[in-house]
Amino acid sequence: MFRIIALLLLYSSVCYGQKSKPELLQADADWTDGTVMLNDGSELAGLINYNDKTGVVSFKNSATSRVMTSRNLMGFEYLDPITDKQRVYYSLEIPDETGIKSASIFEVIRLFESFAVLSRIEPVEFKKKNNNNSTNPYFQPTIMSMNNQNNSSTKISQRETIWFLPQDGDPTLYLEYIARENDGQLIDLSHDKKKIQDNDIFERCIGKDYPAIEAYAKTNDLSFKKKEDLIKMLDFYDTLVDNKK
Repeated sequence: MFRIIALLLLYSSVCYGQKSKPELLQADADWTDGTVMLNDGSELAGLINYNDKTGVVSFKNSATSRVMTSRNLMGFEYLDPITDKQRVYYSLEIPDETGIKSASIFEVIRLFESFAVLSRIEPVEFKKKNNNNSTNPYFQPTIMSMNNQNNSSTKISQRETIWFLPQDGDPTLYLEYIARENDGQLIDLSHDKKKIQDNDIFERCIGKDYPAIEAYAKTNDLSFKKKEDLIKMLDFYDTLVDNKK
């Protein structure tokens, strides 16, 4: 599993290391040049649109067009037109709360010799809530309450999780974000609920360099519950690894 992710990342850097700008469709800037790897090992090169709110990957080129989910592909990659950086995704099977495994799309955040760090953004969930007391047995309806009994609000939520994937192990959930908004407002991931699920997996993967990571985080006022801070720590760890070579 880990080797396949490494090969996919290597393939992306070789194919796109020479490009400075992606080729975009004039009609839709959400489409960008990329490659999809199907379950049978074949590859499709063309234009990709990945919607992380629905978990759908759309692809098209001069010969074909198709819509895919995590069940239909091994992985895909594209050059992000905003950051001008290569983004690599992979489909992995993970168990749910009942132990049943299903495929999900993960983005490769960082890749090291002995482990990888992945991000999973789940599709947006919509839940409608009725704002009335009709289910209360002691509720006495009035003219005003009867006029407002159909009032409802919509709760929007999206979950993002950070995973560590050891070279010889399974993906382990490290950090969970849950963003919530009501009444159709846009989700703001900077005001989400954060929870560390496994306090030890980061240390187990980093090993002897973990105290240096802790010191770096303290000096720079970084939080282990923030994705952007976690990435800074991983970049610092990368410098420690390079200095040892």
